[in-house]
Formats: sequence, C-alpha cells, structure tokens
Amino acid sequence: MAAGSALLALPGAVALSPPPAAGPDNPPVVDIARPSPSAVDQGVALDTPPSQPVPGRLVIDAIGLDAVIEPVELTDDGSLAPPESASRVGWFSQSSRPGELGPAVFVGHLDSVNGPAVFARLRDLVVGDVLRVGGVGGSSASYVVSAVERYPRQSFPTEGVYGATPESSLRLITCGGPFERDTGYADNVVVTATAVGG
Repeated sequence: MAAGSALLALPGAVALSPPPAAGPDNPPVVDIARPSPSAVDQGVALDTPPSQPVPGRLVIDAIGLDAVIEPVELTDDGSLAPPESASRVGWFSQSSRPGELGPAVFVGHLDSVNGPAVFARLRDLVVGDVLRVGGVGGSSASYVVSAVERYPRQSFPTEGVYGATPESSLRLITCGGPFERDTGYADNVVVTATAVGG
C-alpha cells in the first residue's frame, strides 16, 4: 500500500485524506464505521447490567496474534472510531461482551506507515481456527472461526455484522481488497467466530 496511511473501511465509511506522515501526534488515518441504529439496538440492552468483564486481550495462535484490546465508541457524528494505535484491537463497547449472547464486535488496522498492523493476517484465518479473548480480571472465553468473508465497502452487511445473534459470537473487522490512495481500501474482511460449546 502507499506509505502514509492505514485505512479501515467500514459500513457507511467516509474516505479521509491520508496524512503526510504518521507519528505520535499524527496517528494513522482511518475510514470509520457507522453502525445503523437498528443494528446497535438489537445488541445487548444498555440498561442491562453486564454479565461478563470487559475484554482485555485477544490471542489467535494461528496467525501469531496477541494484542491488547481497548474499548472504542461512537463519535459525535455516529461513527465508530478504531484505536489510534495500529498494534491494538478495538472492541465496540455498545456491542456484547465476550461470553454474553450476541456479537462482540472488534476492529483493527490492516497496516500502517510502519508496516503490518494488528489485523494484517486476519484474512489468513480458516474455519476451525481458535480465538481466545481474555477479560479484565483474568477470565477467558474461546471461540472457533465459522466464516471468513470479504465484502465491498459499498455493500457492507451492517445488520448481519452488528445485529443480534442467538449465541455468543465475535465479529472481527479490518480492511481488504485493492487500495487507492484517495479512497482507501475497497473492501472489508469480516471474521465470524462462535463460542466453544455455544
């Protein structure tokens, strides 16, 4: 990809202009997601006390990933802001917590001006690979990959990714497909995983 940007294209994304260079005061630029209100509303009710701890670490041995998770939220314009750090995974704090019913939604960068980022090898996962999510406080939940899919950014299945599920599941999202300097990545890679025994 062209140096100077790390773009994560998600549903309803607005392509941002890449910065001249990334650094501590100039983090990688990201295309940001706008989950539909109906998709968010179908998730865990915000007035229901959480039954599981906030996720703190994601481990995927199959692709050599061991990363810190930080909560990410919607911005004032209704967009989902991924982590500024290319080495961290963002957990959408209005989605389920791992171990609860419904999808826990995670986002991460594919690459950065310094090279591969946290989800650089997400597309290499295959059905049957195991993911482990560690909760703050020491708990752990295991998931098995059930699908690895790529969608054009303009036809991202928002309801399918953010909407309710009858079991505890994960959605891991990053960018993919061809890259254009002015518009970013054309596609999104979405990994779906279901709780072991769920």
